[in-house]
Formats: sequence, C-alpha cells, structure tokens
Amino acid sequence: MNVRYKILFSIEILNDYFSTGKWKEVSFIPLSETRRLIDTNGFQIRQVQNQLLVITQVDKDLIPLKLPDFFNKFSFVLLPQSPNYINFTNLPLSDSRLKCFHFHNLHDNIAGGVNYLSAKINNYLSTTPYKPGDFVKGADGEIYESIKINNNIQPPDNTIADSGEYWVLHGDSQFINNADTIFMEANIPYNLKYTGPLLNIETSVKRTVHHVSIYDCNFSTGLFNKQVLTSKVTFDTPHNIVQVDMRSLASGMYKVLVENDINYVYMVQSDNYVDVPVFIEIFNLPETYPQSLVKPDGTLKNVKYTLRFASRRVFWRYKIRTTTIDNIRDSSGDYTFKSDGLKYFISEKPIPLCDTSKKTLSANSGNLVITSPLPNPLPDRLLNKRDEIFTTEISVNY
Repeated sequence: MNVRYKILFSIEILNDYFSTGKWKEVSFIPLSETRRLIDTNGFQIRQVQNQLLVITQVDKDLIPLKLPDFFNKFSFVLLPQSPNYINFTNLPLSDSRLKCFHFHNLHDNIAGGVNYLSAKINNYLSTTPYKPGDFVKGADGEIYESIKINNNIQPPDNTIADSGEYWVLHGDSQFINNADTIFMEANIPYNLKYTGPLLNIETSVKRTVHHVSIYDCNFSTGLFNKQVLTSKVTFDTPHNIVQVDMRSLASGMYKVLVENDINYVYMVQSDNYVDVPVFIEIFNLPETYPQSLVKPDGTLKNVKYTLRFASRRVFWRYKIRTTTIDNIRDSSGDYTFKSDGLKYFISEKPIPLCDTSKKTLSANSGNLVITSPLPNPLPDRLLNKRDEIFTTEISVNY
C-alpha cells in the first residue's frame, strides 16, 4: 500500500528586522493536547527555517484520511530564539513585559492574497490617541504606522505632506498589533491574561462567597457564552482574591466571570507552562468558512498562514569623537539628523532597526564626507524614551 502525505497547513513567521524578511530563529512548540492529536491521528510536523508544516496522510483522491473534529484545534507556542528580539521587534509591551498574544485562523484576515493569523488592523479614529508603533488602517484602505504622538492632530493620508510627520505607509501588509492581545466584548477591550490551571483573580468587591462561571467560544457567534464550568468559592471572612480551578479544562482561551468581574485568559495546563505567552491556534473549520483547511470536494487547500512582525523604530543617536564632523547625512534622503548636544547627532524621525547596514549614512564636515557608511545601532540596548520612542547610541570612531 502506497501512503501519500500532503501539507494540511503551514505557518510562516516574518520579521522586518531581517533583510530577508524571514524570522528563522523561532520554534513552534505544540501544547500537550496537540501532541496527542498529532500522535493519535498520524499527523506529522516539520519545521523548515521560519515555517511550520503540518502534514497528513491522504488517499488516492488526495482527500485526507483523518481530520480533527470541526472546531478542534492545533495549538502551538511560538518561542522566539533571537537574542534581544523584544528590543528589535515592534511588540506591544505592558510594564516592560511581553503581553499575552493569541493568533488564530478565525479572523478571516486576508490581504494581498496573504492569509494572516493576526487580527485585522483597526480603522483610524479621530477619537483615539495614538502613540509611536501603533498601526491603523487609513481612509484610503492602506496600513499606516504611527511615528509620533498623535491625538487627533493628523489622520494618515499619504497624499498630504504633513502626514509623513506622524505616519509611515505600509501598503496592505497586516502586522501583529495590540488587537492580538485583547478581546472585545460589547465594545469594551479586555486584556488577555496568561495563566496556568490555577488562576488567581483580584475582584472588585470583597465577598465571603464568590460565584465563578467559565465560558468557551460559541463558534456560531464568535462570543464566549458557552458555559463549560461553574463553581463557588467560600471564605470565612470577605476576600477579594479568588483562586479559580481550571484543571479540568483543555488549554485554550476562556472567559472567566467571578460575580461581575470579567477576565479573558489563555490557560495552559501545568505540564505545558511556557515563559513566552505567544499562542497560535489553527482550527479545523467547516468548508463554508473562508479559512477552512479543505475545499468543498474534500481535498486540501494547503493553506499557508502568515504572522508578520514589524521592526521597532527608534531614534538613532551618533556620538562623535571630535568636532571636525558637523553633520550626519543620508544620501537616500529618507532621514535627516540634527545636533543633540556637543559631539552628538540624532535622527529627527525614528528609524527601523535592521540586521544589515543601511550604507547611506555618512559623517561629514561641511560637504566633505569624513567617514561612510556609518554603523547601524545594535539591538542589545535601548536607551530612555523621547516622546514615547526609544533611543540608541552609536559611536563613530573619528
């Protein structure tokens, strides 16, 4: 009997910090539930550079022999291996820590023919204050990145010169963004929290009795209103720290309601505890869903999913040894520099970090080039922020 194998789906990880665009220094770690799913159904997983391949057996008509039940999922932890990746990647942070990210194929986020696992970037709103690193969708349908604090000063519009002071155009690319760290319920954003199976919640009211309800996603509506667990926690005296026992549930995202306090969490069973809370879920969806894994005839779509990370933009600050150099120039015309104290020059706009030299920057005396190209900053250390933008410092040995 000839056994055939085909790709059920693949996931590629991109990061603009790398000149190739490929983030090869990442690992995909299946959660234990997914490991069991793979082992018991004959699936195989392979990682090739920056891509994860999930492979399945097919019959002579190229129809998979086995698939998970509808709305069952393959769950992975994305583990970055690159030193200083938090520094060189544009990541939403909370108190200088990585937020909990949840990527999945329920978004139906397709742009430019690319199937993105990140949430769709939201439209620009004049009522929303934006800070550097935020992404919005402009009225022209294009994606823009904020490079300056903006509270209804300038909407993104690449046809207006003033827009370039506040925004950088990215076309139709969909980057991971802050929407991947929250869940919207009734237009209220709830930050997603990462937890083990025993979750401690601080409630808004001290009580002797706390009623706990846990909800899973109702896939017909996309709402977390499918009750999967209830419990009651009692104390001798009023308490506002409640421990919720989730050990009977599979790893995944849940809504946890303690009286009137709402929490959205990504829970991982203790044997899967991870340090980096970046989770990817691929659901086996019915053929009627755009992001289904199979065609109406039952054959595989061989879908490639994409996660694209932007490079962090920072102010580049050059330290000069002598006073001979009186200006820094960019021959490409993309960036300008200004004096920043004796023997220092700093970019007037933030520049994206990159693993390869820019090669267009020179240190000049008048119109005379003294040294070129100038080195790129290393991502090993970010200095204090200026107007919500980190700075770096690079020495010029002249």
